[in-house]
Amino acid sequence: MDMSPGDFISLIYLLKAPIEVIDLKGILVSGNGWAHIASIDIIYDILHMIGRDDIPVGRVKYGAPRNTDHPELRQPLAFEVWQSIKEKLPPSEKITILTSGPLTNLANIMLSDRNTSSVIEKVYVVGGHIRGDFGQWQWVVGDLLTRTLYGLARSLPRSPRRYTAENSVKYGAPRNTDHPELRQPLAFEVWQSIKEKLPPSEKITILTSGPLTNLANIMLSDRNTSSVIEVSSLKPFGSGQFQLGENDSKGNVFTVPSNRYAEFNTFLDPVAAKTVLESSLDITLIPLRSQRKAASFKSILHALKHTDHTPESSFVHRLLFLLHELQQKHRLYHHMDIFLGEVHGAVYLVEGFSMRPFIQSIPISVVANSSRSTNGQIVVNKQSANSVNVLVDFSSGKYYRRVGKSLGNKEQSAAVGSFAEQNTIWSRPPEILRN
Repeated sequence: MDMSPGDFISLIYLLKAPIEVIDLKGILVSGNGWAHIASIDIIYDILHMIGRDDIPVGRVKYGAPRNTDHPELRQPLAFEVWQSIKEKLPPSEKITILTSGPLTNLANIMLSDRNTSSVIEKVYVVGGHIRGDFGQWQWVVGDLLTRTLYGLARSLPRSPRRYTAENSVKYGAPRNTDHPELRQPLAFEVWQSIKEKLPPSEKITILTSGPLTNLANIMLSDRNTSSVIEVSSLKPFGSGQFQLGENDSKGNVFTVPSNRYAEFNTFLDPVAAKTVLESSLDITLIPLRSQRKAASFKSILHALKHTDHTPESSFVHRLLFLLHELQQKHRLYHHMDIFLGEVHGAVYLVEGFSMRPFIQSIPISVVANSSRSTNGQIVVNKQSANSVNVLVDFSSGKYYRRVGKSLGNKEQSAAVGSFAEQNTIWSRPPEILRN
């Protein structure tokens, strides 16, 4: 998962499903797309809300593929350089910042150091085009907002689990700590743990909701992966390009207009998409054509409004209402409906044939040639040795009703509904033990 708003809704939906239907074993967070370390804390909070603190969360591995004999000579991180500059700053002085690229480093510093504004005098931003192409700014603003779920993450109850950086030399850090075992596990480590605990007669179903980086890395690192994977439901992939009767349907890479037919997640890591989609795995592909049929704000909000109210349905309704409102008020947020389609994979995985799906086997290939204008495009290739099962059509009416009914299910609802509720519990005086 790359933890867009749609992915968080999908997670809540899966956690609401009966455990005998979906027994969620682990969550692997991508290092690209919308993902950020703040996303992991929100995942922990959602798991805590539903009472599933037992589910492990793995992150993608960053950094060099091998160790060095002199870790103290490693390239310092941007935040470490910032801290060093800040510590040496005289009390009477402030810092002026000039940015000449993406605002990633500055944004990370602002999120990690709450006192940033007190030492920054001015910021000069080189880039962006206010009246023309908003693509670059959409990405920066969207990335920052998704890290906080558009400000709603603060309403979730706090989990005792938080993101923990790699704080030991063994795992690549410059120094040791007293508790290196508490570091955030890697995606491959979570995969290995799940695989080791798997009974001999059982297999794993994988639902992807972001770039296929983690799954591709697992397949390349563990040659026996296919022996324990039963079905891979690849939710956010493909474009209408290979759909029958829709040869002119466009993709959704809004940051690169010249790439007309790619889907955003395949575009972000086309090599990983090629590795997975052209493999021998049993794959069900839910393309953009199907996602767009499940991307009506009006229909999903109506379904949530007329279902039983639970902490989960209320939270999802607030989030979707906010996204819809932003889309209507400002062109910067015109792409908000892409998050709605991302929920489709989770619903299909749980509901299956109750949505009257029409599945077709299609031989495909993925373009991964380093050209921004064509990378990530999925095309029909009759010469391909492997085919994928493509969800061509389904009943959208049943889809929306199923989403509303599941999120409004009170039988499997939140253990702690919100941070306000949690704070009330914390504020109660301790019970006096009597003899």
